[in-house]
Amino acid sequence: KKETKRKIYFTLFQEKELVTLPLQTVIGALLNYICTAQVKSFQPVNSNYGILPNRSKDKMEVKDNSLNSLKEWIDKQLAMRSCLVVLVGYETSERKWVKYEIEKAMELHKGIVGIRIDRLKNASGEQDNEGCNPFFNVITPSGHRLSNYVTLFKSSYYSSEYVYKDIKEHIEDLIEDAINNRWNY
Repeated sequence: KKETKRKIYFTLFQEKELVTLPLQTVIGALLNYICTAQVKSFQPVNSNYGILPNRSKDKMEVKDNSLNSLKEWIDKQLAMRSCLVVLVGYETSERKWVKYEIEKAMELHKGIVGIRIDRLKNASGEQDNEGCNPFFNVITPSGHRLSNYVTLFKSSYYSSEYVYKDIKEHIEDLIEDAINNRWNY
């Protein structure tokens, strides 16, 4: 919890807008509920349709509205960035929204770089298995695999502590190289 608070304070201190998901998404609605609920009437809740702003009884309409809002939010976030950094874990390559972000970043000629995080310890103190390369199944406009052009950084260390340090040491150069490479795919 201290780390999260530190990140929020750092963002506020830097006078940057805090990144939040749209209210039409479940995570965005939950964050809004937590941040705006009156103290006297606050009740912890699980994810449910009742906290979403679109109160339609048609769940497909709510779902479509939520997905469209998320897509618009991703598009807006990518438009303001020069590089997409993909943190690659065991299941990253299977995530449809990760693929969408990668394809959109490629379309917008943004730098793209991947960083393997499977050797970093999770909340349970465990490391994960290495996942597939999420750039392998993305095809460039010229018909080549994006994985031929995008760096997927893998630390040579196995200890989580050293992997963190290795990423920290290389991330600026990885991003700079990705930005310089963005017109090659």
